[in-house]
Amino acid sequence: IAAFYGRELRTVIKTVTSMIEPIMIVLMGVLVGFIAMSIILPIFKMSSVVS
Repeated sequence: IAAFYGRELRTVIKTVTSMIEPIMIVLMGVLVGFIAMSIILPIFKMSSVVS
C-alpha cells in the first residue's frame, strides 16, 4: 500500500509541477514587461514634452 501511494504521490507532484511551470513563465514575462514599460514610457513622455 505504501508503494502504491508513493507512486501516486510522485505522479500527482509531477502533474502539478508540469501545470505550474507554464503559468510561472507567463507571470514572469508579464512582470518583466511591466518593469520594462515602467522604465521606457517615462522616457518617451519626456522626449515628447521636449519636442
